Amino acid sequence: MASWTVQRFTDLTMRYAVPVDRLTDKKERKARRIMEAATALFLKHGYRKTSIDEVARDAGVGKGTVYLYFDTKADLLIHCILAEKAGPGMRMLREMQSITSPIEMVRGLFRAAIDTMYELPLTARIASGDHELQIVLDDLGKEVKELIHTTRVDRIKALLAPLSQIDDPSLTKVTLGITALLQSSPEIVTQGQLLGLDRTDHSNVTADILTAGVLAVLGTDIEAIGTVDFMGFTGIRREDLDD
Repeated sequence: MASWTVQRFTDLTMRYAVPVDRLTDKKERKARRIMEAATALFLKHGYRKTSIDEVARDAGVGKGTVYLYFDTKADLLIHCILAEKAGPGMRMLREMQSITSPIEMVRGLFRAAIDTMYELPLTARIASGDHELQIVLDDLGKEVKELIHTTRVDRIKALLAPLSQIDDPSLTKVTLGITALLQSSPEIVTQGQLLGLDRTDHSNVTADILTAGVLAVLGTDIEAIGTVDFMGFTGIRREDLDD
């Protein structure tokens, strides 16, 4: 069983960002077919009610073949989520890679959290519905659960640090609050849809409101802000963003 690490998450994101029609490796194409079948079933039935037998049937492979590629159903779901996020995530990185303003980076983070949720039905469903993501993380183990949480918090804190005029414990509290807020982005999108908000307007306005609030809480001195390299926060090399 392959262990989950920050580097593995990054590597898989890069791998799954390659469109299916550009794949030449037969094994990779089969893995994608299994993930596509699983994603459709997870969306239709939810995580708990989807069986590996159904995934194998819809992918046109044997049940044993699924386990050749994925250790468990929880492992398969994480791969599906990474595959779903890969395309929109890489597009966001390409759009933001030239940004050097910490304020614009924070605004971009909020905007992407809302905007991409419109494109991530599996992620949105699992993140917001019936605590199923919690079940998956429990299935994967405590270490993976802590890795995902710690990595997310650390990266957000590093992104906020250049804007902060408050002490480190206070910055940590702000970071945790923002992390919790970002976790609720599927519900924010759902409410925006119910209100009939335009997708672009919704993400931009929400990002502006949240950014203004963060700057106020952090006591940001706008005149004193320098520049930073956005790619340094991502764990991805700039050259890897080339099409």
